[in-house]
Amino acid sequence: MDKKRLSVLLATSAVTVAGFAIPAATATAKTLPPLVVCTSPQGTYADNFNPYASGNLAGTLGNVYETLFYFDAVSGHTFDLLGTSYHFSSDNKTLTVNLRHNAKWTDGKAFTAQDVVFTFNAMKKYPDADANGVWQHLASVKAVGNYQVVFTFKTVNVPFAEQYVLGSTYILPQHEWASLGDPAKAKITWDKAIGRSLHRLIFFFAGLQI
Repeated sequence: MDKKRLSVLLATSAVTVAGFAIPAATATAKTLPPLVVCTSPQGTYADNFNPYASGNLAGTLGNVYETLFYFDAVSGHTFDLLGTSYHFSSDNKTLTVNLRHNAKWTDGKAFTAQDVVFTFNAMKKYPDADANGVWQHLASVKAVGNYQVVFTFKTVNVPFAEQYVLGSTYILPQHEWASLGDPAKAKITWDKAIGRSLHRLIFFFAGLQI
């Protein structure tokens, strides 16, 4: 999706009137009261789609880059994203994650276990990118083939492993990010935002799907 197309979708998908979103498909000049425009609470738009930079765009997290799993605190359900299943060893110090086989980055490159290992090792090499301190608990991260990753922990902390290792670490494409250095300092403009889910980005405005 190019920048012009994205802008058109955002501009035409809905309008906000008196605090409520009304789908453009159902809104007409006869039914709309005066348009109310307010400043975004997230501040001025910045063309930087880096999930590890401070002040990143909310749409970057999940819409472009994904974690291994999503843990819904409300329902208690776990949703597969880049991972399809995981299990801990009997002593809870080893975590094995099975990955999705058919996933591709938006430039067509295959997603593999090497991308996961690269992401975690980059956080180890550049501690400023490790905002959640996962390497205070991790001892190692290793790929087993292309679709399995094994995490070894220094100490037992299953809730931390699920929340921050599986649910809060956004996986990066190694083939793009390997040359960018510190993930926290990389500048990723919209045309360089090679993510896993950008190709299936869906806008929800008052129930309207585009």
